[in-house]
Amino acid sequence: MALTYIYGRAGQLERARREMEKLENLSRQEPLNPVVLLWARLGVGNKEEALADLERAYSQRYNGMTSLTVEPGFDPLRSDPRFQDLLRRAGLAGSAMGKSTPAP
Repeated sequence: MALTYIYGRAGQLERARREMEKLENLSRQEPLNPVVLLWARLGVGNKEEALADLERAYSQRYNGMTSLTVEPGFDPLRSDPRFQDLLRRAGLAGSAMGKSTPAP
């Protein structure tokens, strides 16, 4: 996961894609934590699948949800209405960088 994210963020997309393939192959053999796949997909810029993994993490009550509003790694997802909806459902709407509603 970490290599996929790092390679992707460093612009080494071919290496990132190879690492992503390894993770996807592994996920067909055994269940992986959706957060592992989420970070890997963020690294290669696959926002659609990253959002799907984030939904799975939410439904599995991933304990790192509170970092959604401050973790810079989630910046590519912030403008997506589905991300904002997830913040709202997690009770994080309007906090820090994840603002989705104006202050009263």
